Amino acid sequence: MFATLNLNTESNDLFSLSDTQAYDYAHERGAEMVGKKWVDGKLVDNPDAQWAITDTTRSELRELIASAFKNQWTPKELGRQIDEAFVFSPGRAELIAQTETAFAQTAATVQTGKKFGAITKSCLLSNEHDIDDICNAAADAGEVPIDKAYPGGSLHVPLHPRCMCVELVHMPKRKKKGDQ
Repeated sequence: MFATLNLNTESNDLFSLSDTQAYDYAHERGAEMVGKKWVDGKLVDNPDAQWAITDTTRSELRELIASAFKNQWTPKELGRQIDEAFVFSPGRAELIAQTETAFAQTAATVQTGKKFGAITKSCLLSNEHDIDDICNAAADAGEVPIDKAYPGGSLHVPLHPRCMCVELVHMPKRKKKGDQ
């Protein structure tokens, strides 16, 4: 038996809702992890100077990432725009574009899921996942409360740069007639 999703939004357009939420996330929080890393479950500045960025650069990156959602750029196009606008290497620009796009899309998925009653989430390993890392611990945790961090401290997927895993949101199971 398949579960159905009853859309009760003003526009009845799930994709429009998700796009708006991805843009909002990118506008408010984009690039917040650039130049940072997780240490003991806390996000801290990366002490390696090659990864550090200024607050001005972070703010400008945030606006460019938000523009990507507004203008419907692909991650590759966003990477090209970042490469042209900043002194990042093409590889780092691509990494930022892929990771920030994934963060915003996951945030939209979670917010849309919450709107429709999702209460738990889980990490689904990518088919490209071939090393044992933080993603394995998140996947092994199974369903966790939607606002609780995965093992390792990350609240949502992606769990690290170049992470290709996916976050699923889960609705509570509906009771059948006669169930208590």
